[in-house]
Order: sequence, then structure tokens, then C-alpha cells
Amino acid sequence: MREALRSLGLIGLIETRHGGGTFLASTQKHRLVEILSMFILEDEKSKKGCRINATNS
Repeated sequence: MREALRSLGLIGLIETRHGGGTFLASTQKHRLVEILSMFILEDEKSKKGCRINATNS
């Protein structure tokens, strides 16, 4: 978990404040958020397609 948070911090998606916690950074300046959400949505569509094809077989 620590390494995942560190990686997200390095690419600027989260901000870690010493003694304050970890927070999402402003997503307006990150195109990466849009790209990741696109992949997640596409993955969900492909999962649904696989389930439909499996039930039709």
C-alpha cells in the first residue's frame, strides 16, 4: 500500500501532507485521470460482453 501511494504521489495524483493525511490532487490538471477512467470503462464493457457471450454459448 505504501508503494502504491508513493507511486500515485510521484505522478501527482495524490498529495501527502505530513501529519495531515493523503488527499487527491486536483484532477483538472491531470489527463491521466481521464485516460485511466477510459480504460476502466472499457474493461467493464469487455467483462459484460464476455458474460453475455458465455451465457449465449
